[in-house]
Amino acid sequence: MQTHHPSEAQQRLRLYLALVVVLILGNLIFRNIHWQSTARTHTFFEAAATFLALFVGVLALVRYYSKKSFVFLLIGTSFLGAAILDAYHAYVTSTTFAVSVPTTPPSLIPWSWMASRVFLAILLGVIGLAWRSPDMFKDIGKTKQALVFILVGGLGSRTINRG
Repeated sequence: MQTHHPSEAQQRLRLYLALVVVLILGNLIFRNIHWQSTARTHTFFEAAATFLALFVGVLALVRYYSKKSFVFLLIGTSFLGAAILDAYHAYVTSTTFAVSVPTTPPSLIPWSWMASRVFLAILLGVIGLAWRSPDMFKDIGKTKQALVFILVGGLGSRTINRG
């Protein structure tokens, strides 16, 4: 008797459907819970986001330097840039550094919170293009990695200067 094993695509589809169900159930369960936190809790979460993005960026760069895949160079620099933007947001919203921030926090909080998310979303979109159509970026992959660091760093600094 022959047993039927689901294909990898079927397993992936089941996993995605299970994730959707878990997220919908989580929304139904937790949507009426109102949680208030302190400024210190916010700073802690922003620091955690910073270190998580830093960790992912470093791992991607380790992968890039071990196997020289251009996509991982982009992923690594993107997450390092997001880590810097998250650290900036943690800095400007922290009560500890409130006296050294030149602009009042209410004007900084909305854009600095969104900065790393928009920055990372744009770069992950570019990475998606590079991953799906490697021929489009084959010439860029041959350039020096310093150029990628400069371009991503320049985009990140423009993001900070916009606020």
